[in-house]
Amino acid sequence: MSFILTVKRKFRSWYYALNENRIVTLRAPAIMHGLKWIVSKRYGRAYFKGYYEPKIVSCLLANLKDGDSFLDVGGHAGYFSFLVSRISPSGTIITFEPDPDNSKFIEKIRVLNRVSNVDVVAKGVGSRAGELAFEKGTTSSTGRVRAQGSFRVPIVTIDDTLRGKPISGSLWLKIDIEGFGGEVIKGATQTIAQYRPGILMELHDQSDEREVLGSLSTHGYTFYNLDQLPESIDNPHCRLYVAWPGQRSE
Repeated sequence: MSFILTVKRKFRSWYYALNENRIVTLRAPAIMHGLKWIVSKRYGRAYFKGYYEPKIVSCLLANLKDGDSFLDVGGHAGYFSFLVSRISPSGTIITFEPDPDNSKFIEKIRVLNRVSNVDVVAKGVGSRAGELAFEKGTTSSTGRVRAQGSFRVPIVTIDDTLRGKPISGSLWLKIDIEGFGGEVIKGATQTIAQYRPGILMELHDQSDEREVLGSLSTHGYTFYNLDQLPESIDNPHCRLYVAWPGQRSE
């Protein structure tokens, strides 16, 4: 096993030494065919090889349509925002990403593909506007708001962002911000009451799960994992959730 891992590491180093910053074209899923992507060791190959987060991709493809709007809270490299920009070319799409390296990468991909309906907001999302300390993660996807963070990032709320902004079609939120999901929900209560959005969530610990699911349950939401199996709030074990407003039979 150690020999195999050594070979894989050497191949990875060799691959990125040759291909870093090369522009490639996505081929899968079919709706992403032709989107240009920048090869980067920081983000890996799953995006442009077509196997990144297949359950979330399938859920978005199955539930969104043209004209729908999408808020990507914790945009990382922007993949889901660009996916939805193709599903809903006439919809409003906003991706929030406080890590400056990530938000700059998303903007590069947006400009490279001349995407006009994705708005990149280089800020975090929380329960109130202001600033919070941010800690870089060990990977590009694990940065988080934390008191011990080395620099501060601006924070906005979902409610403030959407106030006075026209939203077309159905609204969907995707939340993946390393244990800070409860704060996002606190700052989105007006949006949840007004738009009854579908919500995709990756929750990172039981405390975050209980806070987020408990809060959404008071708004009449039903929870499923991405295999569409009913999930108990009292005994959470699945970290990828879909939250639907009201009851659903499917």
